[in-house]
Amino acid sequence: MLIDMASDVANNNMQSDVANNDMQSEINCTPNVQSPAALPNQYPLVLSHTPGGSEEWVRRVELQFIPTVGQVFSSLEEGFRENRQRVIPITDGNGDIDNNSGIDSIKSARRRVKITRIVCQAHIRFASQDNVIVVDQFHERHNHRLSSVQDRDLQKLSRSLSIFHKQLIIDHSKLNIGPSKSFTICKEYVNGYSNVGASLIEFKNFQRDIKCYIGERDAQLFIDRFKKLSETKKGFYFAYHVDASMTLCWVFWADAEAIRNYSCFGDAISFDPTYGTNKYCMVFTPFTGVDHHKRFVFFGASLLSNEDEESFKWTFENFLKAMSQKEPQCIITDQDPAIKNTVRSVFKNSRHRFCMWHIMGKVTDKVGSSICRDTDFLSRLNSIVWDSDLEPFEFEEKWTELMNDFEMADHSWFSAMFAIRKNWIPAYHRDLPMGCILRTTQSAHSLPVTVTPLHLEAHAASVYTHSIFYEFQVEVKAAIMSCGVGGFTREQDIEITDVDDAGTCKIFKVFYNISTTAATCTCKLFERKGLLCRHILWVYSGKGVRSIPKRYILSRWTKDALNSDKNVVDDHDFVNSNQTNLSKVWSEFHETVSLLKTVHDVHVEELSRLLVEFREKIFLQAEPLTKDQEMEMLLGCSSSSDITILPPTKSNNKGSGKRLRSTKAQCIEKAEKPKRLCAYCKEIGSHDKRNCVVRIADEAAAKEGNKNVRK
Repeated sequence: MLIDMASDVANNNMQSDVANNDMQSEINCTPNVQSPAALPNQYPLVLSHTPGGSEEWVRRVELQFIPTVGQVFSSLEEGFRENRQRVIPITDGNGDIDNNSGIDSIKSARRRVKITRIVCQAHIRFASQDNVIVVDQFHERHNHRLSSVQDRDLQKLSRSLSIFHKQLIIDHSKLNIGPSKSFTICKEYVNGYSNVGASLIEFKNFQRDIKCYIGERDAQLFIDRFKKLSETKKGFYFAYHVDASMTLCWVFWADAEAIRNYSCFGDAISFDPTYGTNKYCMVFTPFTGVDHHKRFVFFGASLLSNEDEESFKWTFENFLKAMSQKEPQCIITDQDPAIKNTVRSVFKNSRHRFCMWHIMGKVTDKVGSSICRDTDFLSRLNSIVWDSDLEPFEFEEKWTELMNDFEMADHSWFSAMFAIRKNWIPAYHRDLPMGCILRTTQSAHSLPVTVTPLHLEAHAASVYTHSIFYEFQVEVKAAIMSCGVGGFTREQDIEITDVDDAGTCKIFKVFYNISTTAATCTCKLFERKGLLCRHILWVYSGKGVRSIPKRYILSRWTKDALNSDKNVVDDHDFVNSNQTNLSKVWSEFHETVSLLKTVHDVHVEELSRLLVEFREKIFLQAEPLTKDQEMEMLLGCSSSSDITILPPTKSNNKGSGKRLRSTKAQCIEKAEKPKRLCAYCKEIGSHDKRNCVVRIADEAAAKEGNKNVRK
């Protein structure tokens, strides 16, 4: 964006001004100055000469910050903090710190290219005397130029990852954001790379350290995290299985919200083994459904190392255990034989259906793209397969007619799909409650506005969610615009009305009970979707029914669907108060910093001073952490326990290898490639000179001609 470009230009100009001022200060420094602190503030660096004529450089620092030999500090850390302000190497000249009487030896970080090749003698050395730290040696003059202001962020002391950086990297990794992008995001936070306080290499190295720390603990930390969740979150359920070698094989989990969703919307679920898995190539298998807003909701998930009957049976049994053994009315999966056999043995009271999306996605590959593109075969097939109003015998007639018209009656794949038609065609599930709210394993609101004067529509707007109301509204408008009477009979208290539907060109029978106002229709829309059809609404409007009878308002479609089940546990009983308070502090801090942009600089300086004081206070109270302790704090898990669960071995499932692309996918990829000019045939296409068919043909003809000449 242009505003970003302007900001970058402004930052570059400001850095150039700082560099020029710093360089000008170096040039104007007076030689042979003995007291650097006596110089005015505009001289950050001082140039002096030794008796032999060599140049020495000293940074101008206030007198109270200049250490002296014999100065006493309470601890080595205090000495480090005081002298890092001068940016002087804190060593004894050899890279070590003198430590006597029990103080551990601390090695300074050594780079591959050391600055000692210019024999710079600037250093400070500490010694331990009578349980205090004393400055033993101090030499502040450098025989080389010191770093300029704009280059200070490149120094070793200025490049260290703070807790903020490390937590940022870990949080971003949870969102699949790598260290490079995290470094860029951090730059935006602090307004410039020079203010980050670390380099990209440090970010990448810490990401490497995280992976090394996890290592063989991966599965153990994963299970320990779930155990901690089960202890702190009421209603969280998980189970895992290891083999004889203690290698993790299967994991299933569902939290309290997923269990609550299932109790309200678990009449129809889908089980979809996807292939976007982790580095172990385990299969991620989520259980999903549809809520009262027609949105997909999560019921639970598992990670499986194998796609066999044993793995699926273990997953389904733990799913039912988490859901109090409540089986769904319908479960939708793909055509995997292992899943089919397992569903039959575990979900004894559920009807199993195949995913229509997976099946219909194969049509183009089975019949070829030309027949789908040049004929009406695909459109006719979709109108037959997806029509929920067809009776089974009507579907069979239309299917047979379509196959005969395109001479596909003996097609092996279509014959196999017709043989299992009862497992995936909606016409065979018209009597299944909620059988049409979910037909695939793939996922696909304003205030409701009524469009008719019917009181039934106004009542529906007050009861149903917006998404469901708009579906109901379609039926209301069709009842007024498309329906008419085709016949009428009466048998005792039952009135039978033949409703002529102009939209489908069919006649449906509505059975209306005069005493109870109960109604049923042969279209069976209510049985399939849980919503009254246009034919019943047309009869109700003629009878003066002003509101939808309660028996036809399913709680799963109402606004209060999630409040209808009072026995489901809440997962907010055990909340980490410390974590909650920290989150509030972060929010308040960001809000405060944002407000500072509109006030005077005095407030900015005041906040900076308060932060420094508070950080010093925390630093004195906090105990130093080891690298493992710091990792435990950042990752939120402990590594002190023994490793009893090993990481999974890399699986070899259907989606773990190189995927074979379909003809359709290859054509799409070829069409998306940019066109280019072939240097040989001078045509614009998807080839070049190397694979030009004209060149290959010419070379083949030339070789054949040479053979004939030799003969």
